[in-house]
This record gives sequence, C-alpha cells and structure tokens, in this order.
Amino acid sequence: MATGAALLVVLACGAEEQVPAAPPPPATPAQTVAASPPPTIDRFTDLLRLGEHGQAVVSGGRARSDVWDLGGHYRPVLAQPPGSVRLGPIPAGEQCRVEFGVGLQGDLASGAVRVRMRVEQPPAADGRPLFEVELAQAPGGGWLDRSEPLAVDPGSEFSVLLEVEALRGAAASVGWSAPHVICRVPRAPSQRLAKPHVILISLDTLRADHLGVYGYGRDTSPVLDAFAADAWVFDRAFSPASWTLPSHASLFTAVAPSVHGAGHASPFAPLPADGVRTLAESLRDGGYWTIAFTAGGIMSRRNGLHRGFQWWTERTRANFASTLPGVFDAIGTAPTRPIFLVLHTYDVHGPYAYLPGIEAIEVPPRAGHAPVATASRCDAPACGDAEQEWRRIRSYHYHAYQRFERFDGIDDVVDAYDRGIRFVDAQLAVLFDRLRDVGVFDDAMIVITSDHGESIYERGLYVGHSYTLHDEEVRVPLVVRLPGGERGRSDALVELTDVAPWILDVAGLPRPESFHGFSPLARARGDAPPRRIAEGEAAHTGQRYARSRDWKAIAAGAAPMKSLAPAEFGTRSRKGDQLYDLVRDPGERTALPLDDSAPVEADAVRSAARGSPQPGLANGEPEPQLDPTQEQQLRELGYLR
Repeated sequence: MATGAALLVVLACGAEEQVPAAPPPPATPAQTVAASPPPTIDRFTDLLRLGEHGQAVVSGGRARSDVWDLGGHYRPVLAQPPGSVRLGPIPAGEQCRVEFGVGLQGDLASGAVRVRMRVEQPPAADGRPLFEVELAQAPGGGWLDRSEPLAVDPGSEFSVLLEVEALRGAAASVGWSAPHVICRVPRAPSQRLAKPHVILISLDTLRADHLGVYGYGRDTSPVLDAFAADAWVFDRAFSPASWTLPSHASLFTAVAPSVHGAGHASPFAPLPADGVRTLAESLRDGGYWTIAFTAGGIMSRRNGLHRGFQWWTERTRANFASTLPGVFDAIGTAPTRPIFLVLHTYDVHGPYAYLPGIEAIEVPPRAGHAPVATASRCDAPACGDAEQEWRRIRSYHYHAYQRFERFDGIDDVVDAYDRGIRFVDAQLAVLFDRLRDVGVFDDAMIVITSDHGESIYERGLYVGHSYTLHDEEVRVPLVVRLPGGERGRSDALVELTDVAPWILDVAGLPRPESFHGFSPLARARGDAPPRRIAEGEAAHTGQRYARSRDWKAIAAGAAPMKSLAPAEFGTRSRKGDQLYDLVRDPGERTALPLDDSAPVEADAVRSAARGSPQPGLANGEPEPQLDPTQEQQLRELGYLR
C-alpha cells in the first residue's frame, strides 16, 4: 500500500484490484412483465475491471493495482508509471460520459507529469485528447475528480487511452481511481424470474445499537430505518465471533468456526478448500449468477471466502461509493438470470472518518431523542477519569492504526464512528435506486447485517474488536426484506449461521446436510427447532461465549493468543470465567462467578460456553504465512502491529 506524497491537479481512468472473473453466463428463459418504464437507462462500464483483466499494458510492462492514501483518503488505483494504457472495447450509447479521479505520487523535484486521456473509435484514428493537464507538486496532496462528456457514435465500440509523460526529470506515477463510463441505452424489458434475486450486504464493524431502527438516539441511518419499515427486523441477532474472518465464514457456511475452521485454531487460518459447503456454491449450482465485491483485507480469496463465486472482486479499502460503479456494471441493465450479490465494506471499520467528504457529515439527534452522551459511556469498574484515560488510550500502540491524534477525546471517536455509518447509509440509497431501475429491488431478498460490532470505551481503555465477546462486539443488525414485502419484528435469538439456510429456503433450493443453522421463519413456523442459545468464540484470546435471553456466560481461554492480543488491553480485561444476568445487567458490567454457586437458570449457558471447542489452540505454532500485500492490509485495519 502506498501512502501520502505530493499531489496535484487532475484526471484519470484506470483499474482496481480484482480477481479475474468468468464471463457473464448465458441468459435463461424468463417471462416479460408488462410495464411502462422510461425508454432508456444508464449502462455502466467499469474501466477498472477492464484494466485488471490484463489489458493495462504500460511501455511493455504492466500497470499494477494498488491502494493509495492521499490526504487521508484511501482509494484503489491502477498505478501507472510513464507510458500508456488502453482500456476497451467499450460499447457506446447515447450521452456517454466518463467519470474518474486522479492522484499522483513520487519525486517530482522541479519536474512535472503530463496526463492525457484520449478516446479512440474506429474508423477515426486520430485519438484527439479528451482531456490533458500538466501536474506539478501541490502542498498537502489529495484527489481530483472529474466528469467529461464523450463524443462517440452510438451503437459502436471505442477505447480509452491513458497516457502519462514525465517532464523535466520527474519520477512519479499516476493513480487512476474509480474510472467508469456511463451511457444511456434503450431499456430492455423487465424480467420476472422463477427465482428471486438475493442481495447480501455486510457492513463490517456495525453495531446494532448505533442504528435508529434499534433505538439509537442519533440519526445515523435514515435510509436503513426506512428500508426496515418494509422488512423483517431481528432484535437479538448475534455473531459467532468478534472479528471478520470466522464470522463471515460462518455467514457463508451456516456452521460455527470450530466446524468450518476459518480463524479457529489460529486467527488467520483460512477456510479450507475442501471444507463444508458454502452458500455461494449452493446458489451457483442452483442457477444463480454469483457475484461478490469486497474491500479486501480479511475478505480475500487468500482466506478461502471466494468459494462458489463466479465473479469475485476485492478492492482493498475501497469505500462503498467507489465500489458501486463496478457493482452496477456487474448486474447489468436487465438481469436475465437470478443474481446472488454480496457487498462488503470497511467504511464503518477503523481508522474512523477516512472517507471523502466525511468531515462535513452531520449526525443530528433523532426526533424525540435526547442527545447521545458519549463521555459517560464507560461505567465499568475499570473506568477512571475520562481525560486521563483518553491520554492513555492515545498512547497505546494497539490503537496506532486508529490515528487518535486527530481527536480531542472519546466523544470525537464516537462522532467519527457514527459519521461512517451515516456515509454508508447514504450509499445504500444509491444502491437501492439502481436496483429499482434495473427491476431487481422488488423481486429480491435483501439482507443487511454485519460480521461483528465494536467496543468503544465500554470496557475502559479499549476501542476496537476481536478481543472480547461482550454484546457491543457480537450483537449485530439483521434486517431482511423479502420478495412480496412480508415484514415483521422478532426478539427471538438468531445467529449469523441462520442466514444462509433462510436464503436457500426463499430461493427454493435444498439445504446442504452440512448446514447447522435454520431459517428464523422456519423456526417461528415450528418447521425447525427454536434457538435457545447463541454461541461464539474469540481465537485471539481463546474465550467462548454462550447466551440465552436472560443469561450470558463467557468461558476463559486455556491458551490465549498472547502474541496477538494487545498487552495494553490485557491488563484491563477479565481473564477468568464470567456470568452475566442480562435482565438486571444488560450492559454486562458486573461479572458473577461461573461456578456451582450460579443460579440453576444459568446452567445451560455455562455448560455451552465451557463445552464448546477451544479456539486458539495453535498457540506457539507458526501462523499461516501472509504475503506482504495482505500483511500491509491487515496492519492498516489494526489486526497486526
């Protein structure tokens, strides 16, 4: 990952980091629905995808996908040294335009870089510049975004040629960020398919209790709240782990981490290639076009999470907004077979508030709610003077990735976290509008959830996740819109392992024998046993949890991963077994003894927590080897120090 350096003035087209994808599958027969939509629709062509598929040749070599941090804003780029890149062929339509961003890194000294964009369309071969600018060093760096009209003939094809020329001894590369072409094209008839589309959106690190639909006092999620009004909302949904790899693997396989193995024996153990069956494999074999867009890092094919996807794209630290043009390209203008689309973003994940324009986002109180008090959020016995503890929080090496020097106190941290939620919420509106435009929204099962939450000072000197199993880290939102608009609200216990079986139930596909979870609606109908206990684990510490509606037990790990757990937090965390009376102590502040003196009502959770397989038993053994790119990605996300 590249960081910082000088920046400059303007332009761009390029490509991001994507795993090569299979070509779109052939259409399947579908019934045309009579309707009177607008006669045309925007068609997206993602130029990053074209570049990532081997067409980005620069002076005999290849431009490389990277992620740059300019002015504190991460963007995936096609990093182009001096030379040219041709991207195409691109189908033309009416009123075409190209939208792009440009960044610059390197040693300019007294030199500069000339950047050109040309459009080439046979039979014309002059390739006159559409855009040309000379970039020279500017203080502070940053990104410059542009939208330029394209004079191309509809019904034909064209290419975009990107050129970088070093002037006066400059040694720099241009980063082409999120370039895409948009053209108006005739709208194809909407398709009513035999099976519903499935959209699964994972908003990494999103706490349920920071959303309006779950009673939060700030207006962080107006779009999601409105969406929830026509959906099923689950108030007691829990993750089987407090960090990304094992929880997503459970979401995709419907089994616990101890069964699928990802992030269980050691935090970075991948999902085995020949392990339990995945949701994507079942949907693919059932006729679905399986597509995933992730923000890389843990959500990588290196960790085996790509199994079953025909189109897997990972764009490291790409924000949700920059991902959407590629998503719109992938789903097309009128899908002719059912789509399974997975979207994942780290926009809520730390380091907080590293998103374009996020500093200007306001998160006002919700109507009828008092302002959220943040400085007093820590009322555990471990908490002390807020100002003194803030100084210590900032000094901890574990928190270095968060760059807390930007903030004056814990209130600012909570504000930044909430602004990330509001940013993602706005992008959901853009996504939903597009799904409506292409006839997908009404006929889709849309699942919005998270892999885990985030601890923000509830336990004293700690901001983050992975190292505890309290509700702020394992309670997640689960909001599900069904085809036909069935809606409701449930306070039944639900785990992420219940999501995949529900999706297959709605899709009319058989449930694999390996699946352990059951559809929450099947449980409600009596077609599956009710869930009485939710369980999870933390391989970083070796802990396990089990909770019912009224009691929660956390069993201490026998062999915590001391090399990974931050030493600073270890001095403030509870190391023994813990029991919590959730009726009297919903915030899990006062731990009771987890022994024979515990009430008989707590026996079930005590037995479940102590009896579940011990995670982290690979302590002392070599961790799976990480390549330099993945290691840097994990460092940026705070998983390595």
